[in-house]
Amino acid sequence: MNATRFPIRTFLLFALLSAADFAFTWHLLARAGSHYEANPVANWWLGKFGWLGLAMFKALTVLTVASLVALVGSRKPAAARNLLRFGCAAVGVVVAYSAFLAHPKRAEARGSEQSEVARVTAENARMDGRLRENAEYRAMLNRLAEEVVAGRMSLVEAVDLLAAMRTAQDPLWHDGLKRAYPQLHARGRIAATIVQHSLRLPDRFPNAVREIPRLRAELKAMCGVDVPLDLEHFLSVA
Repeated sequence: MNATRFPIRTFLLFALLSAADFAFTWHLLARAGSHYEANPVANWWLGKFGWLGLAMFKALTVLTVASLVALVGSRKPAAARNLLRFGCAAVGVVVAYSAFLAHPKRAEARGSEQSEVARVTAENARMDGRLRENAEYRAMLNRLAEEVVAGRMSLVEAVDLLAAMRTAQDPLWHDGLKRAYPQLHARGRIAATIVQHSLRLPDRFPNAVREIPRLRAELKAMCGVDVPLDLEHFLSVA
């Protein structure tokens, strides 16, 4: 195909569309940062050689299409023109879609979606953290109650350990203890919680019934007053 028969205008359109495709790709990936290169070959070039590599890939694509059009057009000019038109249409669709993604209103909506996703992700992480903290708190409470009932740890030491936990820093947790033991100070409430926990799990702490006098004495020593304990859970099984 000689120069007069080569579809120069159509080829220039194809080259411009390819350049626009590269520009939109850079905008959406480098600036917006919320998309990815869908073409696996182009994505490999981008990952391996960066933006210069992707530009080289686009340029090689244009040169390859030009060579193919010239080769086909040397025998079938009409087929070469149709091939180039198809290439323009294919790249044009990609450019149009990229322009849609890059539209300011679309970007604003995408930003809102990302904010909502980030909010939900943060809320899920917060809930997971609370569940993990609660599980750690229950495990610690069980261990401390067991140690206090067995006499391997004093009630004062157990209170220190439980008060140091993250759950014990939660005002809502303290509000619950205040409703249960309104007559006690903060440390007294924690001590009463440990003792009462051992009595509410008779299957786990079967020796607690023999230790009730000692536990009450330790609790009174900490609180300065006699603390009424609910023995219903324990006595119903003991």
